[in-house]
Amino acid sequence: MTEGLGYRINPHVVTSTYDEGEGVLIDLENRRYFNLNETAMAIVRGVAEQTSMEALIASLVSRYEVSAPTVQASVERTLRELAVLGF
Repeated sequence: MTEGLGYRINPHVVTSTYDEGEGVLIDLENRRYFNLNETAMAIVRGVAEQTSMEALIASLVSRYEVSAPTVQASVERTLRELAVLGF
């Protein structure tokens, strides 16, 4: 996949980063919020910026020194979970 991740952040969802890259997603429509760790926020930023899967994986691999297959599985799982939650 060379274009974006194939996901988008819903217009009624606001993101905010704090501390060392951790952040929060706030669903203004449903009045729900979720705290996200630094890795999950990097994935959300990737969605917002329409980063390719390859670029996002490479960035996370270099940042955390984890194998590409492990990172890809984590990214895909996080994206599925966020989609199910409506973000």
